[in-house]
Amino acid sequence: MLDLHSTHSYPDPFVLVPRVDGRTLRLAAATGISKVVDIGHVSGGLIDHVDGVAVECGLTGTVRAAENAYEILTEFLASLGALDEPASGLETPPEIYHVFDAVEGSGYEVDATNFERVEAGEAFARRGGDVLTADEPFFPVLMSEEGYEGLVGFKALRVKRVADMDPEA
Repeated sequence: MLDLHSTHSYPDPFVLVPRVDGRTLRLAAATGISKVVDIGHVSGGLIDHVDGVAVECGLTGTVRAAENAYEILTEFLASLGALDEPASGLETPPEIYHVFDAVEGSGYEVDATNFERVEAGEAFARRGGDVLTADEPFFPVLMSEEGYEGLVGFKALRVKRVADMDPEA
C-alpha cells in the first residue's frame, strides 16, 4: 500500500515506514524518494495496520505537494511494473532516519529545520520565554508549529544509507 499525505513541516517528500526490513525498504525505494523515516516508535498511523509505506508529499495546500504526489504515484507504479513505462529510480541511496522520541507541547515556534542536525545544547523551539533545548544531538522530523495537536514533532537519528543495509533483512 502507498499512503500519500501532505505536511506542515517540510517542503520535500519523504517516506515513513513502520519498520526497516527488506520489504519496506523495497517499497520505499519504489517511490524514488531519498529520505526514509522509521516511524515505528510512534503508534497510531495507518501503516501500523497494513503492509506498505506512507509518503509526506510536501507542504499542505500547495500545488507542489499535489505535483509531487502524482510523480511519486507514477514512480511507485512504474517501479512495481503496474505501469508500462520505465521507473526513473534514485540517483543516490536513500538515507534512513529512526524516530526515537516525541517532543510534546503546543504553540512553539520551531527554530530547527527538519532533517538538519540539532546539536546538544542547541535551542530548537520557543514559545515566549520558554525555550526547548536539545539534551542530545538529533534530527528533527515532522516538527512544525501546526502539524500535531499537543506535539511539536519528533526526534530522530540518521542511521545509514539503504545501500549499506542487508537487502535480505
